[in-house]
Amino acid sequence: MPSQARRKKRPFFMVSADLYKWGLSRNAQDVYVFLCKMADNETGTSKPGKKYIAANCKISLASVYRAVRELKERGLLTEEQRREKDIFTSKIRQTTNIYTVYDSPGEAFDGLCEDTPPVTVTPPPCHERQPPPVTGDRGTILF
Repeated sequence: MPSQARRKKRPFFMVSADLYKWGLSRNAQDVYVFLCKMADNETGTSKPGKKYIAANCKISLASVYRAVRELKERGLLTEEQRREKDIFTSKIRQTTNIYTVYDSPGEAFDGLCEDTPPVTVTPPPCHERQPPPVTGDRGTILF
């Protein structure tokens, strides 16, 4: 029976060489690199809390929020909120988010609307259009 080699976590990770060409703020670059470091190699997802990101990047919590927003706007990151039921109080509470990092700007937007058919609006012919009602000074419709 052949033994299966267990895949070890390697002490390195990859980030796009174009990172500095994207025009990101310094904090957004730091957060992006940190999330790349934390991401699963196959899925690109990670689940660190914002306080953990702030502590590791040595930036404020407010800066993490701004950096995440910037990365999402550029299409480099998606953020999915996770919620779970508290076993003691039975209340639903938010836990850490799931972040998915992408290799190039706009990649997070790719394929978002592929299943949606194009919408075409054809106005009715002129002879079928109704003029808007004329209202008086008290909102009554005048005939």
